[in-house]
Amino acid sequence: MMRVRIMRYVALLIPVFLFGCTKDSSGPGIPAQETYPVAVGNSWTYARTAMLTNFRPKDPTVTYTPDTVSATASVLVTRQLKLPSLSGGDSITVAEFEKSEYLQGTWQTYSVGYQYFELTQEAMLLHGYRSPGPGSLVGPSAPRRAIRYTVNGHTFTSLEELSAFLTAPLQALNVDSLVREDPPARVLQFPLQRGATWTYKQQPWRIGKEVTGETSLSLNGVVYFCAEIRWLYDMNGDGKWDDDISILDYVSPEGSIVRHMEVLNLIVSSEANPDGIGTADWKDEYVLTSAHLH
Repeated sequence: MMRVRIMRYVALLIPVFLFGCTKDSSGPGIPAQETYPVAVGNSWTYARTAMLTNFRPKDPTVTYTPDTVSATASVLVTRQLKLPSLSGGDSITVAEFEKSEYLQGTWQTYSVGYQYFELTQEAMLLHGYRSPGPGSLVGPSAPRRAIRYTVNGHTFTSLEELSAFLTAPLQALNVDSLVREDPPARVLQFPLQRGATWTYKQQPWRIGKEVTGETSLSLNGVVYFCAEIRWLYDMNGDGKWDDDISILDYVSPEGSIVRHMEVLNLIVSSEANPDGIGTADWKDEYVLTSAHLH
């Protein structure tokens, strides 16, 4: 019997809240959010859980041992700085966000990288990225495996790489120099009110966003009033939004509270079986555990 261990360092987003989080969409309307906390010193800590699940082998002799990985993710606004305008105008003031992750069970913390955001009255814009360098996206001491994951015609060498490409494709290049978004990616468009839609990015595939509702989330006794934002993907360029990728962000005036990600029907392949050994679903979740705002 062939046994394949598919999981590498990944993360879990599912449509059921974990970690004692409850959702309430009833009651009076929640005011539309019109800003995001970008002050230097602001920090957020998240519980991140991940798993590849529901493995469906082509060959019944191929088995998969389910695996779940837990991590703690931290985000810190480290400084403000100016970036030159790519359009030739005045320089742009941005906030530098640093993200690091601690993989539970390894006693290791590693840097995921930096992102550079501009906050205006109309939007929150992502101007660029800086990564720690090659190799960091697979996690600390992660062994190289001859497993590949394909979704909508795009193949990835790890699930962490897939995550990076879905949310920040240029950062997934993983170079240690500043990589700019031109034009800047529109992360949020204010006010965040039900029905609002906008384009996040056009390359390497079309990504849109839509505010699908407002809700209150209760986490560890704290209630956050959030806009629910759905990411929309057209990875295969057919002009239709893909129905096998689901990302939901819950964003409040206190920052990002929860992110759910689910990718269905990943094709899993190996060096011995390049056409695929089966399909599986990937689930990833970040849930806020603490925030310190200035």
